[in-house]
Amino acid sequence: MATDSKRPGSRLTIILIVLLAVSAAVIAMWRVSTTSTVQEAPYFPPGHIQIAGNQKPESLSEESNAQARQADERPAGTGQVPATINPPAPTAEISQPTSVAASSAPAAQVTQVAPATPASPNPQTAERQAFGSEPSLSDVRESIEQWRQSWESGQAAAYIEFYHPRFPNLTAFARQKNSVMSRAEVIEVKVSELKLSLEPGLTKAEFRQHYKSNTYESFDIKTQHWVMTNSGPRIIKETIQSLGR
Repeated sequence: MATDSKRPGSRLTIILIVLLAVSAAVIAMWRVSTTSTVQEAPYFPPGHIQIAGNQKPESLSEESNAQARQADERPAGTGQVPATINPPAPTAEISQPTSVAASSAPAAQVTQVAPATPASPNPQTAERQAFGSEPSLSDVRESIEQWRQSWESGQAAAYIEFYHPRFPNLTAFARQKNSVMSRAEVIEVKVSELKLSLEPGLTKAEFRQHYKSNTYESFDIKTQHWVMTNSGPRIIKETIQSLGR
């Protein structure tokens, strides 16, 4: 009788154990099925292209990048040659369209002409253009004698009249001659070995000059260039070569 009274409790215990085992098995199966069916997708940043192990790159640049990454991940010393990365194809140059009128019409050639360089001033050419003709030899010979006499007589104004207004530094030259003549008591001027020659627009006179006063004496060779004006022959240029005193 004691054995029969314990049987209901034992059966209940067995039933509970079986229920717990079945529940644990159901829960385990549910977890396994959930884990196998639901996989968390990996995260890739924006612009990243995922390439599977058995998938080829879509473009040449993607394939080159993949090969470059494989070469970087390859351990050193393996002896494998890294993959060659082909450069991208050159971009075709687009030429600008040209105007039909511009291409058909030839370009006008412009020739630049350098301005003529002015020649250095020449008193002979200048006087020939200004007066047109040179004085005669007789006119110049007579004018030289009158010029010599005005100098000997100390008439500074008459002496300066024989010089052209374009004579170099005429004002200073006239002031100096006036000062010398006013201080000299006696003046003697001799002209010898006179040579006259005609040149374009002027007459050239060469002679020996002997000047003597109470304070000064000199021997010179003088060259004068005479030009014709409305008032007669005038000296446009004069040079002196000293022969001593």
